[in-house]
Amino acid sequence: MRSIFVAAGTSGVVYPAAGFVDLARQYDAETWLINLEPADNAHRFHHFVQGKSGEVLPRLLRTE
Repeated sequence: MRSIFVAAGTSGVVYPAAGFVDLARQYDAETWLINLEPADNAHRFHHFVQGKSGEVLPRLLRTE
């Protein structure tokens, strides 16, 4: 089973939180960023979905 790391609503500037994506990737986790605008560290994520996290997350989590 593969791990998934999701960051939502972040500027990607404040450490140590901004470095969590790097740690997740070291453990081979699939990384997702959901944000209104690309964060400063967006290039380090596997996936970027632009939009409001309150709208995007429920759509991504749908299992139907």
